[in-house]
Amino acid sequence: MAIQLSVTRIRANIMTWARHLTWPWLAAFVLLAACIGFYLSVVIPEKNSLIELKQHLETMQQGEAGLKVASQDMARSSPEGQLQAFYDKFPSESAVPDTLDKMIKLAQKKGLSPKQASYRIIKNNPGELLSYQITLPIKGAYPNIMTFAFELLANIPNCSLDNVGFQRQKIGDNVIEATLKMTLYIKREAAK
Repeated sequence: MAIQLSVTRIRANIMTWARHLTWPWLAAFVLLAACIGFYLSVVIPEKNSLIELKQHLETMQQGEAGLKVASQDMARSSPEGQLQAFYDKFPSESAVPDTLDKMIKLAQKKGLSPKQASYRIIKNNPGELLSYQITLPIKGAYPNIMTFAFELLANIPNCSLDNVGFQRQKIGDNVIEATLKMTLYIKREAAK
């Protein structure tokens, strides 16, 4: 009963204040409520996004500083040393299964259905690199396929995208069949 009386009293006080407030005061309260809503729904998430971007920028700047040091070291070394440093950036042949697995997981993460991938080794190129020509047929939505292709190139820097073919069975289909042809460059392992 005491709670009901206090609620009734609060409601009566609010009604009294509402009768005495003029339209400018009501507009001010509505504007204040809109500002609070805007701050909570837009400003705070953008602040968090800005903090994440600053952290990402710091990481990128640290990586850039490391690359500058490495490039200065390479500039001071002999051409043979520069070439060897270039080859050392590539993964070895033993990393191929892990790289293929990474490709498949990346496709599945994007909601794509990869079919049986095929690859063949091209050994006739000179130098220390081997070329793996990979054909990866996948099914999915066009934006997901394109996002997958860009993320593939970003996450696997020793991979080049040579050709992408699209096929749709019917005009209204959302699912597209795509065939990605890639070349994966791998450091040749020394003969044992």
